[in-house]
Amino acid sequence: SDGLYNVLDEEQMAPLVARGDAGAACRSLIDTANGRGTLDNVSAAVLRVLSGAERPEATAGLGGKLRALFTRRGG
Repeated sequence: SDGLYNVLDEEQMAPLVARGDAGAACRSLIDTANGRGTLDNVSAAVLRVLSGAERPEATAGLGGKLRALFTRRGG
């Protein structure tokens, strides 16, 4: 959510979600954003993809990567 990505960029988020389960990763993201004094509400969702299609090619930012992922799956 805005409260998260306004204080953390993609490179800062990556190590926070790399370990542990999805719930722990969400808590880590939220705690870090709150610790940095975000001025907005914070929500996070982390999905662990255990298998599936190859990773999408690099695109601009997290939004571009998500769009590429879902476009490959037909919508």
